[in-house]
Amino acid sequence: RKDDSSEEQPIIALNGVDSAKERRYLIYLAIDPESYEAGTRIAIDNTHIFGGLVQVDEKGQTSKMIGMLRGSLLLKSANRGAGGKIEGEFKADVFSKLPKP
Repeated sequence: RKDDSSEEQPIIALNGVDSAKERRYLIYLAIDPESYEAGTRIAIDNTHIFGGLVQVDEKGQTSKMIGMLRGSLLLKSANRGAGGKIEGEFKADVFSKLPKP
């Protein structure tokens, strides 16, 4: 692990579709570079990982923030190179102040 504060922040993004409502969503996990390590459970707590759920418009642009995530991420592999393989699992709850549909 490098202790270089200029390290880029790893981001994991997952795309999803709600076909019933014809909406697209993006879950993103912005990971603290010092926490980005395979084999260690990392808290999605807005300190080690900032996580969120956003709705995406028809042009593929983020249109609005839906909620914040709380949970954890466990990486099995965590390649730092561009296009490198990342493998793992995460569990998260979504917290939102938006009215229920």
